[in-house]
Amino acid sequence: QPPPPAGLPFGQPPPPAGLPFAPRGVMPQQAVFMGRPPLVAAAPALARMPLVSTSVTTAKRGAQGVPPPEASPEVEAFITENGLDAVAAGVLRSESLEVQLQVIDEGPVTGWNHTAVLHGRIERIKTANQKVSLAGLSSDLAGEVEQFAEENDISAGALKMLVEQPEDRVRRVLDLGPLTGTSRSDTLIGRIRGCQAADSKAG
Repeated sequence: QPPPPAGLPFGQPPPPAGLPFAPRGVMPQQAVFMGRPPLVAAAPALARMPLVSTSVTTAKRGAQGVPPPEASPEVEAFITENGLDAVAAGVLRSESLEVQLQVIDEGPVTGWNHTAVLHGRIERIKTANQKVSLAGLSSDLAGEVEQFAEENDISAGALKMLVEQPEDRVRRVLDLGPLTGTSRSDTLIGRIRGCQAADSKAG
């Protein structure tokens, strides 16, 4: 017959298989201090602990428990100025940079249901971004833009933003050379914004 577990008082039967051993007078959760498995030994005590709601944490970190992505200062300012709630702000932050900037360029969000209005605006912009026309550019520049888009693998939204610029601005963006960075579409948008800012100061 195998010897009893260490510390088992004489005459006390061993515990059933799989359960922690706790000598007489020792609560099961105290068995953790006697070298027993902590999670198993503390299970009775944990079961009596009050549950803590995680709804606030979930709301702050997002539906999947992941912190919301950081947005640009321009996007955050738009969220604040329009009084967007957490749901509407999360919808906007989850979109690509070009969609975010197109939303901002359309002006303030109006209506009593900002979330619905914002969602409708985003869907309309994304649908329009799939239909990029180069008809507004001269034939030579349109060919260069098309080649530039293929070589740099930019998104439809970023390409649409480029072709909507005045031709002299499009030319300056192309003259800056190939796009770099992890997101070439974001790099292109940064170039466009930089040219717009330069034109505003010059004007």
